Amino acid sequence: NDKRDYHIFKNSAKADYFADKGILYSPVLLPDGSLLHVFNVHLQSSYDPSDFEITSVVRSFQLDELVSFMREKVGNDEGGILLGGDFNIQSECDEQNFEEKCDLDKNGNNDEIVASGTPIKEYKTLTDKLSKAFPDRFYRRNNFESSGTNENNHMKITAPMDIFYEKNGCHPITQNPTSGNGRACNLIPECERADPQHWSADGSLDKLFYWPPKSQIPQVH
Repeated sequence: NDKRDYHIFKNSAKADYFADKGILYSPVLLPDGSLLHVFNVHLQSSYDPSDFEITSVVRSFQLDELVSFMREKVGNDEGGILLGGDFNIQSECDEQNFEEKCDLDKNGNNDEIVASGTPIKEYKTLTDKLSKAFPDRFYRRNNFESSGTNENNHMKITAPMDIFYEKNGCHPITQNPTSGNGRACNLIPECERADPQHWSADGSLDKLFYWPPKSQIPQVH
């Protein structure tokens, strides 16, 4: 497979119905002769908190289209896969629409969950769908509960690797909060939120995922 391509989403809602959002694809030939399959995506936006119930369902359908398109383009090639873009999916819980968006898995203590960076339900849906796209690709993460360097001390995880998360240890801010008090993620040490009391749900919508080549199981720390 050596052809660039695109896919316009069949599912959309609100103003995005007129936007022709979708996926771009380009295979990149690497110096070793292998291919890196590069995808860029822009998912359905939520223009108002009241839209979330509808737009989150649309994004779920678009993710199904994304996975299908990626499988078609990659085919049986064993090269690496890179997926980036504006997913319009917040990664961690915040104060807004809490019960609707987040899992109450810590005795219902909303403040504790927000502070701890509990993954949002929709982010879990995103990573679950992507991990099933290419289930035969893996990477290893250091198991901090163990010591030593042998293979047994590193957790084998089904790809993709959330590169921003693995690099920062959290989901960095990639877009200013609507309160106007945010800063670019690379200016915030360890992803500290600029204004935790007025954190907006649109702070970490951009993501970058990587599936290693089938022949490799890279290790991250």
